[in-house]
Amino acid sequence: MFWTYSPKKDHMRGSYDLYERERDDRSYQYGLSEKAVEYEHGSTRSSAIEGNFFYILFRENFWEGLNWTIGFVNKAVSALSEKHKGGLFTYEINFVEDNLKKSYIGIPEMWLATLEEHRMPTVISDLLFCLKEELRSVIENDAVVNKEIAKFAYNVSKLIYDKSNNIALLAIIAGIGMEFRQKLPGYALDLTTNIDIILHDLKRQALMIKDPVKDMLEKQILMTMGMPPSLLPDRYNKKNIKQYDLLNYVIDSQIYYDEDIKLRCHKILDYLYSVVPNDEENATYYLQIQKMDLRTAQVVKVDDTTIALVPTVTGEAEKLTIENEKLRHSENSIALLVNDCNNKISKGKFKLNDCLEAIETLLETRKNCIIPEGVCDKILIDLIIWALNDNSLDDDTRSKFCQIWIDGIKSYFSMGSFVFEYSQSWVLFKQLENNNHSGIEEQIKQLILDLILFKGQHGVITEIARYAKRYLATNEQLAKTVLNTIVKLAEDEMNHQKYNAGYMKNHLEKERFEFSLNTQPGLLDIDFYIENDKREKYITQRDEIIREYLFNNADLELSSFDMDNCNITTLCYAINCGLSLDNNSFAVIVKKHVETMINVWKANQNTHRSHDILGVYPLYEVMGFFQRELFASESQTSIVLDILFTGIDFSKFTRETINFYLDVFGSLLSEYFDSHSDKDKRANCEKIIRSLESKIIVIKEEKVRVELYKTLILSITTYGGGGDWIKCPSGYSYKDKQFLNDLFSKYGGFHLKEMLNTIYKLHLDKLLPEILLSVRDAFKNVPRTNKSRSDMFAEIVRKQKEIVIILITKAFLDFSDKIKQDDDLTKAFEEILEMLVEISYEEAATIIDEFRVH
Repeated sequence: MFWTYSPKKDHMRGSYDLYERERDDRSYQYGLSEKAVEYEHGSTRSSAIEGNFFYILFRENFWEGLNWTIGFVNKAVSALSEKHKGGLFTYEINFVEDNLKKSYIGIPEMWLATLEEHRMPTVISDLLFCLKEELRSVIENDAVVNKEIAKFAYNVSKLIYDKSNNIALLAIIAGIGMEFRQKLPGYALDLTTNIDIILHDLKRQALMIKDPVKDMLEKQILMTMGMPPSLLPDRYNKKNIKQYDLLNYVIDSQIYYDEDIKLRCHKILDYLYSVVPNDEENATYYLQIQKMDLRTAQVVKVDDTTIALVPTVTGEAEKLTIENEKLRHSENSIALLVNDCNNKISKGKFKLNDCLEAIETLLETRKNCIIPEGVCDKILIDLIIWALNDNSLDDDTRSKFCQIWIDGIKSYFSMGSFVFEYSQSWVLFKQLENNNHSGIEEQIKQLILDLILFKGQHGVITEIARYAKRYLATNEQLAKTVLNTIVKLAEDEMNHQKYNAGYMKNHLEKERFEFSLNTQPGLLDIDFYIENDKREKYITQRDEIIREYLFNNADLELSSFDMDNCNITTLCYAINCGLSLDNNSFAVIVKKHVETMINVWKANQNTHRSHDILGVYPLYEVMGFFQRELFASESQTSIVLDILFTGIDFSKFTRETINFYLDVFGSLLSEYFDSHSDKDKRANCEKIIRSLESKIIVIKEEKVRVELYKTLILSITTYGGGGDWIKCPSGYSYKDKQFLNDLFSKYGGFHLKEMLNTIYKLHLDKLLPEILLSVRDAFKNVPRTNKSRSDMFAEIVRKQKEIVIILITKAFLDFSDKIKQDDDLTKAFEEILEMLVEISYEEAATIIDEFRVH
């Protein structure tokens, strides 16, 4: 089998084969080959069904696919069992109607295989999900001969019960039975004869509960690791799963269905009572049985139209419920507190005193609360924000609340957790404008500085830092203070480097050692040698600088700013201090900073050490700053272009320098695309592109100039054009298409591959048929612009075949009439097709014949 692993027969026991992989690899544990690992890591589907062979298999030959699936999954689970000491857990199902018992093996994760990723190897999870979805589709749409849905469904369950050996396949029966409980009453009841399966399903249900705080915690975990939650696909359609479980399935079966189903439920309950004792060890299990048993339930009148069935709980199960109620006392108190606050707010009666009382109650209650701290954090910060926004709040209390919030955010720097809406951090920063105690003011300033200077991969800190930068943009005085502080810290860092360089030269016998300012990696590791030699290390002035420039707002004369006195890496973070390029002194610093970056890349072009100086994070700060300033205003656009082009020595440009420029202007693509409904925005974008064009075409270094042409065809870059734009709205006027045609005709031939990607990204169906004019020109210009490779055109077009086929097919099928009404378009289309025919494109040959005939 394609995914199954077969060990070599002469494989020595206890040794590792290079192909065998680690013993704890999940795919290996399931007896799967490396092909299964490739399936998992090579899959880019947003859903398990999309373009999946398994789904097609079930649609084309369901029974063949079902039998193959059962055999394959059985084999995989058996392999897992063999590798587990003592085997897997055994689940016994009692088919009470047939007086028959059968055992299945598995682990709890298998019950969740079609719900969440990584519970089983992806190839198995996808297979099971595709089976379940096809079965769902058939039942939902009555897609069976003679509409015998019940017979079909029960035949499927019988086959699974008879041939499978594991609970992963049984979970499909459970899902179908619960979803179609009215269409297929009692379909999944046999599964409820195993109390462990009922508990597994309750855990599954718990994962489905829509909880905003839980969602925020999950989001925070992903962000902490640098993974944007928005990019994670809902592979198994978890968002649309209805909240229901096997326990309620048994309850409903007793209420809503015929007497046979009810009696069957009673037999199952009696069986469960017989195998599960009501003792301390089994109290949790026994409690679930009593909750399902409506024979002993009490009828309680809720109101004139509603009654409730309350289960009777006895013995150790009753003691367990009492203990749980005690544990949940704090949780219930918080729920009552929140409800009370919401009621008062809705009635406009929530005053400051109410808010303060609620905060104090919450602070006291959370000490002994069993619910996750994140729940309390979110509620607490919401209440604190309410209080901070009240001008009558006294200074001491305001400072106390700020301290709670500051401590929560600071915990992120030590990998702690604190849950709140990060956009609300703006409220904390604005407390600098109130009369807080000096200690709190200094802490907020310090927090802002730490956020801006953070050098690491922590998505939550990065997100809060984004709001800190936005706040600084509204507080020019504080922005200048932060800039001054970072400049002095950069000077202190450079002094540290110079000190260590001197030590190397004098004590480590480095022959011909020359310290080059900013163009070589840091020398901080020299501190280790100084310490070993028991000599005096450099004494940083960091604390004194922060006290003088950040806390006491000391002024700094920047007119004589010297880049050689500052560490360029640290200064990268000063770029986003909140000041704009309209500030002349700041613009001068940015200009010098860019020139130094160019020198760093040039000095290290053969050593590849520039990454140690200008790494991903500092470069992203600079790139993001220029992207923002580029679109801020007409004057700021002009300054950005002057900084990046005027007086620049393009002979120093390296691949890294060019990539930086491309990344800066990569935002033009999304800006142009998003401006489809805003004529002024699109006009401004076109104006920026024309200004950029005027800067690029006068560059004397041909290689640099040609590479930067990519910005003029709105080329996709690492930080520009990411994501799937298929479902995004777009649109182009005739004038827009003329503008793009002009750019693509002039510069597309230099970078045909990139141009085709751009056209596809911009939605080529919205650009057709007019875009054919520039595509024709770009096709013609490739041989001329790539003199060293006569076959360059054929190579590029073959690599971009999918886009090219879509282009010519859509043009032919959707725009033939419009093309034929315009001689220029007709000529352009035919020339495109002829060029493709010359490089053996059969599709083009077919289309050109059809186009000319019809």
